[in-house]
Amino acid sequence: RELGVVALPYQVDLRDADQISACVEATVDRFGGVDILVNNASALWWQDMVDTPMKKFDLINSINSRGSFAMTQACLPHMIKGGYGRVISMSPPITAD
Repeated sequence: RELGVVALPYQVDLRDADQISACVEATVDRFGGVDILVNNASALWWQDMVDTPMKKFDLINSINSRGSFAMTQACLPHMIKGGYGRVISMSPPITAD
């Protein structure tokens, strides 16, 4: 607030659709809508495919792909209603070099 901005910190497990809905609704209640979504959460695993257990693969995809999709899906109706919206999806680097 010292800088003239207001934030709404919110902890969300992106594997949980109810938590995602609650986060978006809290945001709409506080700010009146959603103008921008930054999908920045991710699970990383810097191992070779042959060394990746299926459980780890499922975790990574449930957060990185499904979580981004679910959060975007929850925000889009509010963006459409407001006549404006932007979605920015971050990703890990392609190489670890």
